[in-house]
Amino acid sequence: MQDSVISFWLGSLTPTVLDEYLDRTHGTIANQLEMTRNRLMVLFRDSKETGMTVG
Repeated sequence: MQDSVISFWLGSLTPTVLDEYLDRTHGTIANQLEMTRNRLMVLFRDSKETGMTVG
C-alpha cells in the first residue's frame, strides 16, 4: 500500500514540478554558458584585432 502511494506521488510530481524545475535550472545554466561563451568570443576577436594576447 505504501509503495503505491509513493509511486503515485512520484508519478504526479515528475512530469510537472520536476520537469519545470529542471527546465528552469538547466535554462539558467545554459544561459550562463552561452553568455560566457559569447564574452570569450568577443575577447578573442578583440585580441585578434588589436594584436593583444588574452590570458
